[in-house]
Amino acid sequence: LPQEYEWEKAARGVDGRRFPWGDFFEPTYCCMRESHQGAIRPGPVSGFPIDSSPYGIMGMAGNVREWTDTVFMPAGLPVQNRQFVPSDSTDTRARVVKGGCWSASQRYCEVSSRSAADLNRVDSQLGFRLVRSIN
Repeated sequence: LPQEYEWEKAARGVDGRRFPWGDFFEPTYCCMRESHQGAIRPGPVSGFPIDSSPYGIMGMAGNVREWTDTVFMPAGLPVQNRQFVPSDSTDTRARVVKGGCWSASQRYCEVSSRSAADLNRVDSQLGFRLVRSIN
């Protein structure tokens, strides 16, 4: 799983955008509450091609929120001497989840949105994305 800062960089790019596609919001750009006619439910990532980050990563603003491997701290990312501190899985059972989901409002579709989920949580609004180092 990515760390929170890795997930956010993948979604935001280098220009600090609010959403993967830019700084303005349009509900039809991602799978979220206002993008559905009729029943609200998850959809295929390919159904929302504009929900794509500067790196071409799809579905980061909507469909499902995603686990990170960062231990949840209410104040935000843990930083020491300008370096991100990797999570220690023995610290707590809560991890940061990022991104919007199929039943979320606009606020949760913003790249900076974050919340906590216990490691035992099972939810149709929660998924994961695997990453690997390119070093």
